Amino acid sequence: MRKDVEECDLFILASPVYVVNVSAQLKTFLDKTCS
Repeated sequence: MRKDVEECDLFILASPVYVVNVSAQLKTFLDKTCS
């Protein structure tokens, strides 16, 4: 999936906000794909 994210022109993320932060699932996804 990381390759797909790197090749896309636009990537839209939506997540509920919990205590002025994104959800744990989105945080994990971002950590794995952007690191």
